[in-house]
Amino acid sequence: MIVRLAFVIGLVLLLASSAWAQSPASPQFGGYFTPALRAGPSVAVTVAAFNLATSQFSGGLSPGVGYGLTYTPPSAPWAAVGLDLYASLRLGQGLPNQATFSAMGHFANYVFLGIGPSVTQQESGKPALVQWSILFGFGVPLGGSPAYVARAAEAGK
Repeated sequence: MIVRLAFVIGLVLLLASSAWAQSPASPQFGGYFTPALRAGPSVAVTVAAFNLATSQFSGGLSPGVGYGLTYTPPSAPWAAVGLDLYASLRLGQGLPNQATFSAMGHFANYVFLGIGPSVTQQESGKPALVQWSILFGFGVPLGGSPAYVARAAEAGK
């Protein structure tokens, strides 16, 4: 329980520092195809899910990591959109272990919406339960900034 709480607090601090510290950084873990289009990692916290098999909503914090493409319009950086492939895990005592794999679209930099299968561990000897869900969450793309790419391109001329 303590480890899970520490992980969630660390993820929230990472999201907050990325959101408020907008200093230009070098590209990391990915790259830019153009100054507006990049490939790279992102982190998100799913806060709600709609289970398509049972037609029920569920809530709770489920952190995850992904990798994909982000397009940031040069005239409106707040309107960045992208698509990432995500993985998240829920591990704990008393709850069945669960892994969720999804395609997450993100817009307005921080709002994530996705769909994917959730694989839930069952009792010994039974096959895992696979159910599809629509996921809602908040996150942030990681990596460098378009300003860094523009400065690097200018320096190369």
